[in-house]
Amino acid sequence: MHSPRTPLLAACLLASGTSCGASAEGPAPASPWNVLIVTVDTLRADHLSCYGYFRDTSPRIDALAAESVLFESCTAPISHTQPSHASLFTGTYPLEHGTLSNLATLAGGHGGPPFAATPELRTLAQHLLEAGYRTGAFVSASPVKRESGLDAGFDAWDEPDELARASRDTQRLASVWMLEQAEVPFLCWLHLFDPHRAYTTLPEEYARLYRTDDELLAVLERRGASLELTPVDDVRGIVKETVDIRAMANLYDGAVRYVDDAVGAVLDDLRAHDLLESTLVVLTADHGEGIGQHGEVDHGHLWREQLWVPLIVRAPGAAPRRVSERLSLVDALPTAFGLAPGLPVEGFLAQCSGRDVLRGEPLPVFSMLPKRRPDAPMTLAIELDGWRFLRSTGGAEALFDLGSDPFELVNLRNRRPEKADELRAALLALQAELERRGERHEALRARDGMPPPSQDFLQELNALGYGGEE
Repeated sequence: MHSPRTPLLAACLLASGTSCGASAEGPAPASPWNVLIVTVDTLRADHLSCYGYFRDTSPRIDALAAESVLFESCTAPISHTQPSHASLFTGTYPLEHGTLSNLATLAGGHGGPPFAATPELRTLAQHLLEAGYRTGAFVSASPVKRESGLDAGFDAWDEPDELARASRDTQRLASVWMLEQAEVPFLCWLHLFDPHRAYTTLPEEYARLYRTDDELLAVLERRGASLELTPVDDVRGIVKETVDIRAMANLYDGAVRYVDDAVGAVLDDLRAHDLLESTLVVLTADHGEGIGQHGEVDHGHLWREQLWVPLIVRAPGAAPRRVSERLSLVDALPTAFGLAPGLPVEGFLAQCSGRDVLRGEPLPVFSMLPKRRPDAPMTLAIELDGWRFLRSTGGAEALFDLGSDPFELVNLRNRRPEKADELRAALLALQAELERRGERHEALRARDGMPPPSQDFLQELNALGYGGEE
């Protein structure tokens, strides 16, 4: 029996005896829905044309968005790949599911274990497999290989032998598998990796696609981005090579365009085989990228540019539109399933902290930066009513008005102490509730025991630049 949801973590609403995955919007398909979930590693929303970017980086994703419900402000709960995907696939925050980092062991054990399901906390794939779906995952890089624990519930699994592979290679494998399931409802997870630095999987023609111009310089200036940075790995004490942010932005945008072609190809394959109109398509990301803002090159921090991800949901029969309400990545699947009535996801929705934002009241959006060293502070953030408040366990605080300051350049903590007090109270209450729920799941995990990650897996992550911070 699942415990009732507290008001702060409000449950998915029930209406007319149906689960919160049901909605009056869109006709139920004659056969069960297929589900395709595309996650693009390190894709920040504001580098897609459909989110207002000045470059034509995403014509195929833009076309998908024109047929979809596009959510303008979706926030990842954490800017680490493994825990963010765990949040997406369980509908819960990292403090609940217990995976806080990609590299817990290399960074001194501060990040917690890989993801492990419990009887009360299972992945979407586990729920749909139990309901008779075929479930397949096609992933592109080491952070989400089997040892991450994200393979739970997938009866077909494909990962590269190498550290990472190109999007089109992964996409082709996923397309072949989906077309083989034409008579059986399926869940397919397609994970694409190319926008992750150092762009090792990016074909040369895409690497040369964009060049620095006045418009790029103006965008970087407006965002308060540095043009050159020398990052320091404060976990391993390594000073890294200086990065030209202008060149990085060009490579990043080329990688986005390459991913865009892969997304277009998988949709073309579904359409050509008459599967697209019975398939719920969800496109999102695990986190964004710094690209010079707040003195950061990559990700693994708590600034909004590292957490703002796209969320595009195509459900045949659902009217295309843009939704401005802020939501968390933990809300992504409960909301998507509200557009696709008839999916057997009642058990999944019952465990979710996320909710269908198209049917419920606005809730706070929570995010976190775990300890990067055992002796380092943890930082938490909350978004509510257009404000964003950050609080470190070491005592530092920041307050931003996202309406007037979307790039978080002006800290209003001392100018608006009453607003900071209000949001601090909400943040601490939400943190306490998430930790309480996490303790219950941790007790169940401890009972079953978990093997540590292998040294080969940790070395692969290390080779990709993961030192507990990305």
